[in-house]
Amino acid sequence: MPSKLRAFGTEISGNRGPGQELSIIARTVIITAQLAGKKNRELANDFGVHRHTITRTLKRWQDHHTTDSLRRTGRPELLSPRQVRLVLRIVRKDPKIKWKSLHNELPFECTIRTLQHILRHQFDLRKWRSRRRPSLDDYDAQRRYAHCRAWRLREQELVEKTIYSDECSIQNNPNSGTGWVFRYGHEKFKKCMVN
Repeated sequence: MPSKLRAFGTEISGNRGPGQELSIIARTVIITAQLAGKKNRELANDFGVHRHTITRTLKRWQDHHTTDSLRRTGRPELLSPRQVRLVLRIVRKDPKIKWKSLHNELPFECTIRTLQHILRHQFDLRKWRSRRRPSLDDYDAQRRYAHCRAWRLREQELVEKTIYSDECSIQNNPNSGTGWVFRYGHEKFKKCMVN
């Protein structure tokens, strides 16, 4: 009686989804069973795969003598993972770096378009226009912070005696004099991302 294993080595086998590769152990068992005289159609039924999967597995064994997955066809990656991490590290260290400066700082050759593609698609990181910071020196910042701390405990009194307006903005003269920074969407008001 043939076994009805869908994925080799599991009692309940919903583990291998459609389109996923066979495990190395399953491929080894398929090759061994075929050498023992089992037909491809019987192996396909036993493993719950299409008979072409069995044929390709056996052909890979005959041609390459391996049960590992072969390298995918297509153009190889332009940058290694190490080079990609270097690009990300430089951009995160200096968010206000310009594309040309980033390109010149790298110890390897690639185009600016490649850098844009890597940062955008692998890390969802792109250039944004930086927010403009209101003029505020350290002395005024300390006074504002002390004021906020004093009123923090008197929140109810603040709510009852204050009239609020929605006419408030931290931008002063928007879209002029601002630079561009590499950042994620949620980092809009981080101190190093504001102009």
